[in-house]
Amino acid sequence: MKKAYILIIAFIFSLIHLSAKPVPFYYSLITSVDKKTSFLAGLYPDTYAVVNSDPVKGSSLKLVIINQNENDTLVWRDYKVYILLKDGTLFYNYRTTDEKGVFACEYTLGKKEMHTQNVCFHNQFNTEDIQKVWLSFNDALFIELAYNEGEE
Repeated sequence: MKKAYILIIAFIFSLIHLSAKPVPFYYSLITSVDKKTSFLAGLYPDTYAVVNSDPVKGSSLKLVIINQNENDTLVWRDYKVYILLKDGTLFYNYRTTDEKGVFACEYTLGKKEMHTQNVCFHNQFNTEDIQKVWLSFNDALFIELAYNEGEE
């Protein structure tokens, strides 16, 4: 079942980019204990972009969220992406001021709806230096995203 979700994320991303090369990504299927919340999260290192607009000098990555609920909406509330680099540097994305679009940090997804969010960081880094990635939902709940090289 996990492999099927990996393939779904890879397929959607390949449609977006129409690329013949493998697309690496970090992912997790996240489901609450009561099964009321279920979604796929995928972070794509090949979407890395440098952000150099005053006063911000940082970077961004695309985060794709797919609501797996058939009956409920999913409310995304500025949850954080934490990145640990191989040199031990740990950082997370910051909240933008955008209320709509790809830079918005809070949004609601309908049944089976997908949203692409650009998560922004105050750091510039090489994506090949990423050691681990987590999604944080509060101070005590961190879910590690598994890495997939994008190959079948």
